[in-house]
Amino acid sequence: MRRCFVCLLLFFNHAYAAKMPVIYFFNFSVPPVANVYPKESVKLPLVMSHAYLKKNKWWILPANTRLEAVNGICPAIPGDGLSYADGVCYLNLVVSGQVAGQVISGTVTFRQQGKDHGTSWNDFINSPYFTVNVLPHPLSMVSPGKAMGVAGKPFHFSFIKYIRFFDENMQSGATPIGIVSPQKKNGLHFDPASYSIVGIPEQIGTSTFQIAVKNQHGMSAAVELIVEVGVNIQDKPKFKPNFQLASANPGQPYTLSLMNLVKKESLVTGDQLHFRIKPYKNNSPYFSINNQNDKWLIGHVPANEAGRTLQTTIIAHSNTGGDSEPLTLKIPVAFDPALTPSIRAVSLTTNSHQHFYADLISSINDPSRDGSLQLILKKIKPDAPWLKRSIQSPTALEGLVPSEATGMHYKLYLQAVTITGGSSETTEGVLNVNINSDLTPRFKMEKPILPVLLPGTAYRYCFHENRDIYPEFEDYPYSTELAKDYDNPPWLKIEKNCIEVNNVPSDLEFYPDVWLRIRNTPGGISKAYYVELPIAGLTKKPDL
Repeated sequence: MRRCFVCLLLFFNHAYAAKMPVIYFFNFSVPPVANVYPKESVKLPLVMSHAYLKKNKWWILPANTRLEAVNGICPAIPGDGLSYADGVCYLNLVVSGQVAGQVISGTVTFRQQGKDHGTSWNDFINSPYFTVNVLPHPLSMVSPGKAMGVAGKPFHFSFIKYIRFFDENMQSGATPIGIVSPQKKNGLHFDPASYSIVGIPEQIGTSTFQIAVKNQHGMSAAVELIVEVGVNIQDKPKFKPNFQLASANPGQPYTLSLMNLVKKESLVTGDQLHFRIKPYKNNSPYFSINNQNDKWLIGHVPANEAGRTLQTTIIAHSNTGGDSEPLTLKIPVAFDPALTPSIRAVSLTTNSHQHFYADLISSINDPSRDGSLQLILKKIKPDAPWLKRSIQSPTALEGLVPSEATGMHYKLYLQAVTITGGSSETTEGVLNVNINSDLTPRFKMEKPILPVLLPGTAYRYCFHENRDIYPEFEDYPYSTELAKDYDNPPWLKIEKNCIEVNNVPSDLEFYPDVWLRIRNTPGGISKAYYVELPIAGLTKKPDL
């Protein structure tokens, strides 16, 4: 009996001692490499085949991961001290992305620890190595819709906030690159550095841009940006309140420069002005806008319209200011072209700071003598808004001459007109504003002496920077030039009021002869000045 008991005890000891925990298979069921976006997760299926699980056991996981049991016989998560039947455990390793550019990697470790019937174990079973790359979300665009601009005013539209996942891609080093088509339109262009459409719109209307972004991960679909450019009310064209129109001669062509009717101060530099006729029932059918140049009104009045006054209504349109108010032109038609007046060329002179008045009646021939004679000042070049036809006499010019007109030479375009004879041919006259001798430029020293030059070196000396000339450049800008009636050194030049020498010659015997003149607008041109240009190691010529 005792012998049978010992045999039974040995049998049970052997049986239990043989049942050690065993992991037969522990692997991912798909390749353990994946990608995930920030704030999202990816699941890696994991399979474990086991037997005789008992005592203490728990899971050890890398950061940003967790396990979830899917099916089968699975040890508790995160661990327990229970015994489990043999079987297969199906799990998901859930990997959560946090920041773009992050790499989450490692192994899943199943640890067993225990002791049974005198046998102990402390095992670490690792899964294969896994890697999950956290990529930025693909770039995409949200439609920005419409942006509003004003013609002639600075425009700036940044579309960064319409790029989805912009910051995420920047943080990961995948810098978005803007793609805009067209690159330029209506004065606007794409600024890649600021992801913006910028510029100054040249004209009113709608401009459309296609916008997309790309980086090494891909390219977004394009969206449409519509820029609505509205009228700049400050640039609205304005017609002169008072103007004179030449008569139309019956049976002859008629032309009128419409630009002469527009206030020059209402025009923006570089803006384009266009004209059109506004339909009205009282408009004459004999006038139209020139198809080749829409800044001219043209027409041909038949002979049976002699003595009448015809009218047509025009509108000026600028790219930035839109339409002007309509202007109705009332154009008289001469009775008898044989009695057309004529005007001789005139040459007029005045001084600044004076009230200028000149009656040109003696220069006009008026065969009609109908008492309606008027002088028309069609145009002045350059512009002189201070000069107008006199309100005292219809054949005189007058105006207060401003100081800035001193030394100016104006070209006058004149016509004479009567009701009977119509308008004369245009005659060119001149108006000269005398210079002010007190403002004639001059060197402050009668014989200026400049800094010493060194042979074989470059040299530069600027008169305005050293304030050698009166009046000062800031008050009345001047220009200096080599006097043409003197022999000046060929190796010396004047650029922007500066004497410049690329290389001072080394073979000179004496100081060079340098003669300069200075000119400004109010004072005219100066006399020739000898400028002493000392060169190291040399002396003046004996006769100077």
